[in-house]
Amino acid sequence: MIPLANSNEDVEVIAMIDVLRCADIEVVIASVSNEDIVTLMKDALLSMNLS
Repeated sequence: MIPLANSNEDVEVIAMIDVLRCADIEVVIASVSNEDIVTLMKDALLSMNLS
């Protein structure tokens, strides 16, 4: 599980998710603020698996 909050660094989050998924590791993305969509630092939007 990867907990995310608004304003996390885009590259760090997306790269980590991509590397884990490329290794066939199941990735669950969860919002720490109970939101369905998190806005990253450079305005990228990520949809949560859990909120």
